[in-house]
Amino acid sequence: SHKNLGNHYFKGFEVPMNIYQIDFYGKAQSFPEIKSLVKTKGFIPTPLQPFIGRQNYVNEVIELIQKKEVQLLNILGSGGAGKTRLSIKIGHLLNNDFSHGAWFIDLTSAYDKWDLYNSIFETFNLQLAESGEPGSCLIEYFRKKNILIILDNFEQLVENTGLEIKSWLESCPGLKILLTSRFKIGLENEHCFEIPPLEY
Repeated sequence: SHKNLGNHYFKGFEVPMNIYQIDFYGKAQSFPEIKSLVKTKGFIPTPLQPFIGRQNYVNEVIELIQKKEVQLLNILGSGGAGKTRLSIKIGHLLNNDFSHGAWFIDLTSAYDKWDLYNSIFETFNLQLAESGEPGSCLIEYFRKKNILIILDNFEQLVENTGLEIKSWLESCPGLKILLTSRFKIGLENEHCFEIPPLEY
């Protein structure tokens, strides 16, 4: 298993690096503190390539997500349109605007609400009590937080997770969710921003 230790800045790198701790059964689980320049809030992947162009989309999405009335924003586009790279760029730019940071969750391998729960629990290193209900646990965790969660590749979940998203947002006023998807989720409070395919 692995533990997410967050984003850290290191000398010689312009962007923060994602650090994980690999846990092996029977091995010591305590390690010295990471000697980075600074640990950032949140968890946003380090982009493999520089973000070039589309700055107008970045500005427009940031303007939308910063509006008080926008809790749920869906970046819509076809496969390969650049939704993931756009959301990562936005996550890095908005990370310090939220008291508890911006967090990126890749849902490429998620196909139902249980996969969604597992991905979120793993990202935040949460443990579910034996008698607990995952939705209630997440609401309790996010209720008093000012936080942005980016749920990437959400299209395979739009039909069976709407009620979960709705309940989280209604119960957690400081929570904002940024989706990337090929389809709308269909909630009343959903705001959408559509991007065209990339031009090569």
